[in-house]
Amino acid sequence: MKKVRTFRPRLETLEERTNPASVFYNAGTGDLTVLFGNTTAPSIVVTQTADNTINILEGASDQGTYLAGGNLNLNIGNTLAGINVVIDLGGFEYSGNVTLTSGNSPSPNGTNASVDDGVIDGNLNITTGSGDDAVIVGLSGDVTVGGSVSVNTNTSGTTDSVLIGVGATATAISGNLTVTNANTFSLGGASSVAGIVNANSASKIGNFLFSLDAGSTAGSAYLSTGTGTSDTVTLNAAVTNNALVNQGGGTNEFDFTVGTVGGNLTYLGGTGSDVGTFTGTVLGNVSANQGNGVNSLTFGAGSTVLGTSLNITGGTGTDSINFNGLFAPGARLNASLGNGNDTVRFTTVPTLASAYLDGGLGVNSFFSVGVITFPLTKRNF
Repeated sequence: MKKVRTFRPRLETLEERTNPASVFYNAGTGDLTVLFGNTTAPSIVVTQTADNTINILEGASDQGTYLAGGNLNLNIGNTLAGINVVIDLGGFEYSGNVTLTSGNSPSPNGTNASVDDGVIDGNLNITTGSGDDAVIVGLSGDVTVGGSVSVNTNTSGTTDSVLIGVGATATAISGNLTVTNANTFSLGGASSVAGIVNANSASKIGNFLFSLDAGSTAGSAYLSTGTGTSDTVTLNAAVTNNALVNQGGGTNEFDFTVGTVGGNLTYLGGTGSDVGTFTGTVLGNVSANQGNGVNSLTFGAGSTVLGTSLNITGGTGTDSINFNGLFAPGARLNASLGNGNDTVRFTTVPTLASAYLDGGLGVNSFFSVGVITFPLTKRNF
């Protein structure tokens, strides 16, 4: 009698699987989910060849072409050498949401992800794991997102970057833009966010470089860096409503040189040395609190505040405030500089409704060039 071999079923771990990817496709809804597991492929390329028509390559392995248009979900496991993920919209329109999730990689490896050249009618969500990650939306072809964009690069990387629109490439987002845990974040000069730009790395330690470039636009802007040795935030966008800049401890620089804020601007420095430069325009009020440390704040030629108040608060340490051309005809300046040896300079007498200056405890100095025509009260100078 011939002996029959029996088969004992077992579960393979992702590291043992031989099938390059698991594809789940619902023709009725157009939903497409691809589980790549702990892939060893150097790249994953998702190409839209026509509206809602998606081709997927895992390395050299073609995972097929699908008529989708629903929710597109790409899920990548851990990678030892990092991975390049390209979502090429091909100049076409995708009707649904696009979600990319990648696992962990040992630093300095990570996930390099790009979304380029086309339209996503829904939302775009990208989440990366540990490692040094780079995410670009709009590198060489314009991208339009009808919903919101969310990018989270995890807290473990030290050089995580998120670039929204590079150079002349325009990324237009109809909803909100949320960027979490990036070390470097920029909104390019040709790009726009109709809703809120919220870039928050407050729970991360490292160096941070945030920029809303000249020419870019946003409905509102909230920018919070983490704790590190060096942070720079540049706000040169045209912001329709309010803007907040909140910098962590360390040596910080804030530049508001050609930007405009249609509402109020709030600037918060951290513990350490803070340098702030204002030559932009705020249609509402301004509040600046640079915290403890050796701080300087300069209102240069062209700086404009059209609201009713300009509040400046210093901490313990040496604070220096320089006015060199501020135009704020309806605003009251209220400066309370705290303990330390503080200085206020009117290199060019500002245009103000009135001013109250309190140097706090310490050896404080006040200098003015020109005739002061508004009511001025000084204490502790």
